[in-house]
Amino acid sequence: MEAYKTTIGQSKSQPIIIIYYNEMRHRYWNGKAINVNIKSKDNPTLLKAAFELKLREGWRPQPKKKIVKEVPITVIKALKQGVEVKIKQGCSERFIKDAKRIIVLWQRYESEQQIKSLTLDKLQPSHIRNFLVRPNWSAKTQRTVKSTLSPLLAEFKPHLVQSVKLKKPTSTLHKPFDNINEILEDIKAYNKQLYLCCLMTYGCLLRPHREIRELTWSDFSDDLKYIHLSGNRNKSGRNRIVPVPTYVREFL
Repeated sequence: MEAYKTTIGQSKSQPIIIIYYNEMRHRYWNGKAINVNIKSKDNPTLLKAAFELKLREGWRPQPKKKIVKEVPITVIKALKQGVEVKIKQGCSERFIKDAKRIIVLWQRYESEQQIKSLTLDKLQPSHIRNFLVRPNWSAKTQRTVKSTLSPLLAEFKPHLVQSVKLKKPTSTLHKPFDNINEILEDIKAYNKQLYLCCLMTYGCLLRPHREIRELTWSDFSDDLKYIHLSGNRNKSGRNRIVPVPTYVREFL
């Protein structure tokens, strides 16, 4: 048998009807729930009797629905979650380092603009543009920062960052050297390690910042004629076999 109990209680010095049903308390200030036009403050006894009648007829209090209000996520939290996703995806250490730097820069930007704790629902393209376009950043730097910021917000605002258009950087044509041997000899006299780096950049077409800097003897073939690089050691992501010219082998 179902257990319920009806009583008259008090709330803010006013009488209310309290119904205990299935170990849950339900409070009523009027008879709207049972289609009765009676207020508890006018006649609590009559309203209590009306509820008891409805209960005997089979009416039951409806379970309370908890309304969970979503708290908008902040841009900073979204960026941090984006970095965590990229770490799980196995992105390069260089990208993760740049991505974490974006968080620091964005925190500084919010502080400067007095928009701390900016939420994603209020994030506008103008915020992204003001963040990217700075007097001390070249057009190339702006586009580089944008390319790092975009994937971090892709899950939350997939097209917002891309909608911000930036100026294209001006290409610079570097004048070619005619006296390469003289330049290399000057570098050799200055620093032999730097000379070797330049020699391999010129002769093996390797990138100095990582591909050359992280080379070990195990990357070379026994006769030093080839360099073997795995995909995680170069920008293209593909395995590379690089021939080593004679003049580089002689110095090695």
